[in-house]
Amino acid sequence: MYKDSLLEAAYNAPAQFYTLENDKIKAVYTTRGAQAYNVEIKDYFTYDSLALNIVKEGQSDFGIQFYTTQMLDTRNFTFNTVESTDSTLKMRLPFAQDSYIEYAYYLPQDSYEVKFDFNLVNMDQYISKNARNFDVTWKLDIPRLEKGYDNERNYSTVDFKYPNDEDVENLGLRKESASKEITTKVSWFAFQQQFFSAILDAENDFEGGDLSFAFFKENDPHKNLMQCNANMQVAYTPAESVTIPFSFYFGPNHFKTLKSYGEGYEKIVPLGGWLVGWINRWVIIPIFDFFNNSIANYGIIILI
Repeated sequence: MYKDSLLEAAYNAPAQFYTLENDKIKAVYTTRGAQAYNVEIKDYFTYDSLALNIVKEGQSDFGIQFYTTQMLDTRNFTFNTVESTDSTLKMRLPFAQDSYIEYAYYLPQDSYEVKFDFNLVNMDQYISKNARNFDVTWKLDIPRLEKGYDNERNYSTVDFKYPNDEDVENLGLRKESASKEITTKVSWFAFQQQFFSAILDAENDFEGGDLSFAFFKENDPHKNLMQCNANMQVAYTPAESVTIPFSFYFGPNHFKTLKSYGEGYEKIVPLGGWLVGWINRWVIIPIFDFFNNSIANYGIIILI
């Protein structure tokens, strides 16, 4: 199927699993596509007191596509693990003895954000000379986390932020499905559930792309809420060594937590107009934070 014997071997190799973990999240990665397989957000639980997984086993599909002598999609290959600790995971897809693609993940302590570097080492001889962009694809089925289906659906969507803009855009609320083609740069996008989000940030911005979501029916047998899709592009400049930096956020839609990352993630939390926004920021959010220190269920906090 693949002209290169190393790629053919990687295509047929079985997957293995490795874990990044701190006091905030536990993220299990598969070497098949070198991607997240399961992500648990610690200290929070679903409405039925189960572990809260923003990424359920096998429900995420992330990959980068580019052209060599044929179109390659990293999701189709099993990577070799070269380093694995609680905080660092490096996986490589070899092309030759000194040429490889590397997915490097770093999980700092006390953080919901996983740093991700897409590294290309001596790959300029293999990648098409005309290549100036890579495609970044992510499909994620967000599970149901709350008891009330309608309310959870009404406050879930896909958000994105343009560089240097103060506010964020979204694909709309209270819709069965929505999609948008974006023809300008985007800093990051968020697959936003009512109380938790999965965010992908491109440090050097995405060049544009397509975002969409569609809700599952209430009686979905897999208990999924919505399917989110992103097909974005990142710029590529040929060189012997290339690093394209990203970050994944897997965590709560907690205003102060989101703001602490300095990327405007907190803008996905709707605070309302000037007066209402002021009350929410300086009265409601501090009270919410107070209860959050002892109550893990967001629904109960809201009822209080």
